[in-house]
Amino acid sequence: MRSARPDALALILTHGRPGSFLEFLDVVEPLFRDFHLVIPSIPGYGFSGPAHERGWDVVRVARAWAELMRRLGYERYGAQGGDFGSGISLALGAVAPEQVAGVHVNHLPTRPDPAAGVTLSPSDEARLDKVRQLMANRPPYQALQATTPQTLGYALTDSPVGHLAWIAEGSRSGPISGRR
Repeated sequence: MRSARPDALALILTHGRPGSFLEFLDVVEPLFRDFHLVIPSIPGYGFSGPAHERGWDVVRVARAWAELMRRLGYERYGAQGGDFGSGISLALGAVAPEQVAGVHVNHLPTRPDPAAGVTLSPSDEARLDKVRQLMANRPPYQALQATTPQTLGYALTDSPVGHLAWIAEGSRSGPISGRR
């Protein structure tokens, strides 16, 4: 979506798992006033259709996003991502540093590199401890996806009702809701 402002900075917004561009419906209108928006679906997710080959990790998707932005004519742009999209947006900043003006993420379950000299506040340390606890006691859907993603992928592709149930279960018992 091209903003009415010809000098607007472009933003590429990347959704999470199991989402799609629909995650951004509430922010499109306010952002569109001042930014050109590119909101693709991650290969194999949402409305993109299946990925027909292996290897679509965050770096490969980031390289695809850099090529997409180049083909759309954007020489400089910002990147935003949440959930799985946060890793893609961070990788995009690394693979296209001359083009990416800045990266914003709203999911970053990692500690800053100790060599960076960053000191976390007590509240940030407490949040990081919660993430450590979550990762040590992963919800079952995360463990299954981490250990047998291909099997699960075929099962979800074969059954729309199964896919809906999987998404609902992940939303109900996942880290966002805090319920188990």
